[in-house]
Amino acid sequence: LSSWSFYRAGIAEFVATFLFLYITVLTVMGVVKSPSKCSTVGIQGIAWAFGGMIFALVYCTAGISGN
Repeated sequence: LSSWSFYRAGIAEFVATFLFLYITVLTVMGVVKSPSKCSTVGIQGIAWAFGGMIFALVYCTAGISGN
């Protein structure tokens, strides 16, 4: 618990989890609150948001918290 890398990894994981939940929940909320299906990204867009966020956040934080 005395090493800086432990805290750095924890901070990176927290930020990545926060960003993942923020983007994906807002995507789902946008689809649910839309008046028509044509004005949103739809179910496939939700899937792309989830997959894209996992890809981007793992890529960005793997060097920090993956060691």
